Amino acid sequence: MRVHPNIKQTVITRRESLRQWADRGGKGREVVRRRHRRNLEALLKRLPKMRAPNGPLIAVIDGWCIYPKGQRHIVYLILLRPVKGKYATIMEPVILPGWEGKQRWEKVLRSLPPDVLKRIKALVVDGITGVECLANDWGWVVQRCHFHQIAMVQTLRGNRWGTVKQKPLREQIYQNVLNMLRTPDEIEAQELYRQTKRLIKLPNCPRWIRLRVGGCIRRLDYFRSYRKYPELNLPTTTNSAECVFQKVTEMSRLTRGFRTIESFKLWLNVQLRNMKYVRCNGKIFNQNSMS
Repeated sequence: MRVHPNIKQTVITRRESLRQWADRGGKGREVVRRRHRRNLEALLKRLPKMRAPNGPLIAVIDGWCIYPKGQRHIVYLILLRPVKGKYATIMEPVILPGWEGKQRWEKVLRSLPPDVLKRIKALVVDGITGVECLANDWGWVVQRCHFHQIAMVQTLRGNRWGTVKQKPLREQIYQNVLNMLRTPDEIEAQELYRQTKRLIKLPNCPRWIRLRVGGCIRRLDYFRSYRKYPELNLPTTTNSAECVFQKVTEMSRLTRGFRTIESFKLWLNVQLRNMKYVRCNGKIFNQNSMS
């Protein structure tokens, strides 16, 4: 069977499913599926593996849950961006069965070359349990994702609920959290911290707000690392990793699923090697560029 190891010969850029490809060409679907797999295998050999950038690095990590054949797997993604850079390199992902956690992330991070691990200065994460301890053990600065935290508090805010209880209290806590994360004034941030701590201890504070917001303010230093270490030019969200997963998800809809985890790995590696990089601006860079 003829093989066309050209990305234009695959559904990656055709934006059509294999079924559409088969119907358009008047060929059997199994014939097209086998030819497409050979195309991917040939293409993967031509696309070089991504290498970590030079110099000090920032690592943005995130996990994506998939269910091939109903079995839970996590796609562990690592983006590496030079401290003074604007683009992050998409490293080859690791796919493991089960649940996301500290031990799994340690295994994934240790899969990077030792010299790359030594050059990582900071880790941007969305709140994965235990990863902060791992980063501290390795001497990395931790920056927690603002987007996920604000979205969580926004949900508890009850802004869309007509009969929500303690709405003024919820709103005050929400605004305090928002300002704690964003204010450039460290004294103001600490004052907001103390105010919020008093508010969530009130007897009428809803239980879920007390639990979720309490976890946020206990880790306030992690959310404000971008202020404490401006020389690292840290992003305050994991949106660059989310952007990668979003693009992959859009393309995966055309595949109508994968028969095996191996076929998914092949398809995913071709996708990510073709993407190569994703924009990943630091928070200080964004502020300067807007001024």
